Amino acid sequence: MIKIHKSFSWFCYAAIAIVITLLFFENFIFSSKLGYLILRDYDDLAFQVSLRQTHINILRGNISSLFALNDYAYGWVFWITMSMVTFPSFLLSYLGNIDWPLIVIPRQISLIFTILCLLVLRKILKRFTVPEWGIAGALLMLILLPAIGYFSMRFSTVNAVMFFAMLSLYLAMRDDHPLDFGRLLRVFFSLAIAGAIKLTGLLIAPLVFSLFISD
Repeated sequence: MIKIHKSFSWFCYAAIAIVITLLFFENFIFSSKLGYLILRDYDDLAFQVSLRQTHINILRGNISSLFALNDYAYGWVFWITMSMVTFPSFLLSYLGNIDWPLIVIPRQISLIFTILCLLVLRKILKRFTVPEWGIAGALLMLILLPAIGYFSMRFSTVNAVMFFAMLSLYLAMRDDHPLDFGRLLRVFFSLAIAGAIKLTGLLIAPLVFSLFISD
């Protein structure tokens, strides 16, 4: 039975690695030019328009305008972070007509948040002493959800919101350490980021607070 469980775990982790690899390479499709984005997904095109405006504002030194960003109801925390990360890629596109890094990097960031969600879920399940084969199966089921794959190949906020919501839940879970200010601060900071990116990130707040009450 132990060998079966170990084999199942290895199978699940190998399948997860294959899915992540496929998603990684899928993010390069229709990425050579900004004009091709409409062939793949409208959100990629719309988000790139907003991102380009933030980059232009940075070039003009209009930094204060970045803190008023709320395009598509996504908070300035998301737009400022994404604009800073992709600014070198924007310069390649703006000055050198090399578009693919500016297109691909936001998609890969979504994929990175998917991987981070898997890691946090693993920690949560370990907290409940779930056996390794159960953890591996749960992680595989998560990444095989159609929505997870879809948003791992898009310039979007869904996976980032999910990560910070899950992180808030993990940080709020009871452990051997008593509830203190540091722990509260970490939970509220993570939850605040989730809500700052998209207000739906606060939907997990009642569950997080219930863990504090039961602590």
